[in-house]
Amino acid sequence: ALPISAARRPGAGAIGGIGLAAARRALRLTGAVDITPEPRDPVVVEVEPLVNMAAGEARWGLDAWVPAGSLRRVAAVPDAGTTASAAADALKAAAGRSLIVVVRDAHRSPATRSLVTAVLAERPDTILVEMGLPYWQPPAGAYQAYLATFGASRANAQAAAELLGLTDLRNPAVGKRESIGRKRGKNRLQTGKITDSMRACARC
Repeated sequence: ALPISAARRPGAGAIGGIGLAAARRALRLTGAVDITPEPRDPVVVEVEPLVNMAAGEARWGLDAWVPAGSLRRVAAVPDAGTTASAAADALKAAAGRSLIVVVRDAHRSPATRSLVTAVLAERPDTILVEMGLPYWQPPAGAYQAYLATFGASRANAQAAAELLGLTDLRNPAVGKRESIGRKRGKNRLQTGKITDSMRACARC
């Protein structure tokens, strides 16, 4: 079986080396992604955690691989009304399309967990990506797939984007990787053709 680096090569200009190789090996994927319905022009919703006073603000997420019109950022704030509104906005944006929700250290934020739970209640076909430590995970069956990266570095983000099919094409002029789903119509998740080597790497 081919290693993930050969089975799915990043676009031109992508980072590589030991850091990316380690990030690929760190991926943990759960969920029956090989038998799920095809995603449709996915919307990516990134849930911003509250700023950590010790670490400050940090750049993270999959925005480098997502067209601006398909990316939403929502803040996780400890207010039930705001959380409900954010969940409703995410669901509205993804109406008729597939939904990828990206969080970071959801176990540290009750507001993040509430928002994710509300979204999953309406959209159990959601792909949930945890870019921190996966200490909190919704129950099996509440999501289509759950991907843990164990980090929010650019290498972690690229490894996740590769597995989600977001790095096949890249426009170097603007420094943005465009979703293969918008260019070719399908990706590994869309066709259900996650290779054995990719799945093994994500679970090893």
